Amino acid sequence: MRFDFASMEFIETELDPSRLAIAATDRDLSWAELKKLSDQLCEKLSSTGIPQGCPVIIYGQKEHLFQAAVLSCMRLKLPYIPIDRVMPPERIKRIVEISGAQLLICSGEEIPRDRFPFIITNKLEVVSSGKCNWQRLPVDSTDPVAYVMFTSGSTGEPKGVMITHSAAKSFANWFVSNASITPDTVFMNQAIFSFDLSLLD
Repeated sequence: MRFDFASMEFIETELDPSRLAIAATDRDLSWAELKKLSDQLCEKLSSTGIPQGCPVIIYGQKEHLFQAAVLSCMRLKLPYIPIDRVMPPERIKRIVEISGAQLLICSGEEIPRDRFPFIITNKLEVVSSGKCNWQRLPVDSTDPVAYVMFTSGSTGEPKGVMITHSAAKSFANWFVSNASITPDTVFMNQAIFSFDLSLLD
């Protein structure tokens, strides 16, 4: 089994589903477990009524739910914004303000202080604190935004770089063709998920 960046879906699901997919800080997931978790998370995201193109913040640090949330957002065409819990609260607040994100997936126990209309906890519980003002990112409907990576910017003000699905697919194709990846290849994730280098993993 694997995740295909062309279709943004799990494919070849009958091939070795018990093989290890992720060894995270809190637990390991086989490919079958990863797909099942992603399916559950897709259901929870859809239950909030979030429209395609509206950003979702994924907050945590290397937990298994963080990676599942990334894949779930890509499957539903919801641009995700990765935020590591080591970020200063003021920076997180500015990213929330700039992005207009109304929904947060919290992959760990800690939840940021900012209030969100919807939070999906690490136990996959949907917590609603009021009405939403869903805000779509400016997108080309033929090539939606896959994720937004916030940089520090030369002034220290966070700046969001929007990466489209076609760009993510192109990057994945380039990397696979140049890195001699086999079914036995293992990647060690060292960079935090809010840093663009982590996308190689």
